[in-house]
Amino acid sequence: EGMEKGTFTGKKLADYKDFVSMRRIINGTDRDKLIAGYAGAFRAALQAAGYTLMSNAPTPSPGKTDAPVAPLETPPIARKTLLAALVTLFAAIVSRIKR
Repeated sequence: EGMEKGTFTGKKLADYKDFVSMRRIINGTDRDKLIAGYAGAFRAALQAAGYTLMSNAPTPSPGKTDAPVAPLETPPIARKTLLAALVTLFAAIVSRIKR
């Protein structure tokens, strides 16, 4: 709520256009590119699970940390699909840690 309304820093999440700059709302620029990579992996996992970008939003390039961010439409999903998304996310995070 603080991120959406701007109560933490005076800036709202909607004021930023990419994951790297969105990091400033919580922890400034500390590990901004690393955390943006996690956000991109999470977004990719959600998309792989059947979530889609809203029709008017551009699709971010894979692996790009400064891709535009848009809300996701939430389709009805089964637990199995959500589990698959979480496993994909976990795998992406582990592979980044190993590097």
